[in-house]
Amino acid sequence: MEDILKMNLGMMDSFNVIKQQTEDDAIAQAKLQKTCSQCEKIKEGLSRCGGCRSTFYCNSQCQKAHWVGGHKKVCKELSQFPATPSWKLFPVQGCKYPRNPILAKVSDDGVSMWVTVGGSIKCQLQDEIYSGFIGGTSEKYMRRLRMDKYRLNAMDPRDVRKIIGKTVMKVEFMIQNKRQDGGSIAFLPADAYIVGEEEIASFYPSCEKPPEIVDGKAIIKVHRDCDSNICLQITDINGKQLEGDLKKAPLPEIVNRDPLTICLGPGDFAIVEAQYRVGNGENVSTDPEALQRFHSFCIPVFKTDKPSLFKEQLNKGLLKPTLISAKWNQDGIFEHYRDLFEKGEDEYIRTHFGEQRMKSMQQAESGGPAMLEMLMKGVYQHAGAEGLKYLRDSIKKAGGRDIGNM
Repeated sequence: MEDILKMNLGMMDSFNVIKQQTEDDAIAQAKLQKTCSQCEKIKEGLSRCGGCRSTFYCNSQCQKAHWVGGHKKVCKELSQFPATPSWKLFPVQGCKYPRNPILAKVSDDGVSMWVTVGGSIKCQLQDEIYSGFIGGTSEKYMRRLRMDKYRLNAMDPRDVRKIIGKTVMKVEFMIQNKRQDGGSIAFLPADAYIVGEEEIASFYPSCEKPPEIVDGKAIIKVHRDCDSNICLQITDINGKQLEGDLKKAPLPEIVNRDPLTICLGPGDFAIVEAQYRVGNGENVSTDPEALQRFHSFCIPVFKTDKPSLFKEQLNKGLLKPTLISAKWNQDGIFEHYRDLFEKGEDEYIRTHFGEQRMKSMQQAESGGPAMLEMLMKGVYQHAGAEGLKYLRDSIKKAGGRDIGNM
């Protein structure tokens, strides 16, 4: 199948397209604050909703019409959501849907949690090589291909597909401390798990331990890479995006690095990005195909009044966790991906990312042969003929067509 080749090119849609996406987002966010949420006229000096601080209006008539038309139902909820630039909860100009839909949420025992999916523009699950945690460079890519652990050439083709195919989902979840007694909460991001259909256990290659089955449901834990590193990272704390040196900088909310432990004071929140193996590289290779098989998203959360002593208290067994469980909103999932189901990929991109993005993606796809040649040259440059053979044999082993020689 030629889609195996596309899997490895999918994350390389084009540097120019990614650059354009960043520029488009910045422009769109600026326009959003100059666009009336009711009549969509673009002008300066718009008034902002005093409740959620997230919508803008020309005048009181537009604000009243928008309130009656549906904003009343979501204003209170949005006002309770922490302010952060990390998640785009509203459609940008020219789009019908937000980039980060809330697909699961819960408020329980002083803890609020929201969950979204950080998928690709085409809704495809990710492959491990370009997952953003173990991949991204030719050197790591070739190290991954040559690993003795997986021995791709000696494996069953179905296992190969599960390893190099679109099988990994990036889930983002936000946790906020809403305790009214002034106490703190703490959690270990690696403990977050998805409860899904038992079928998902069959998606794991034979070289990996499958999810535990409890009461007929799969308990899907955070994915580990080929070196057994846990695939997650903190992306935001209290609205501050953790990029570059901040990822390693000492932060008071991060009370331990191994295992990663986050402690939040009253009102504090953190966003974590984690990966889960939830696809099989065949009939389950997109976000909606996987999401339809999910029941809930769960994480144990501890209450503590002495954050500095949390690690010691936890090790001594003095703290008992509260399980925070958010049910996946299947109706909301269907609505968010409705255009993909009913009208196809191009229409989904247009209504979620804009007309210009759709055209950019179409142009990038038309350059597929050129990108393949670029990929082969990069592999040859970093790993020679042996590395190129591994790439060619792995794709062919998984059912893809022969990509030929240089």
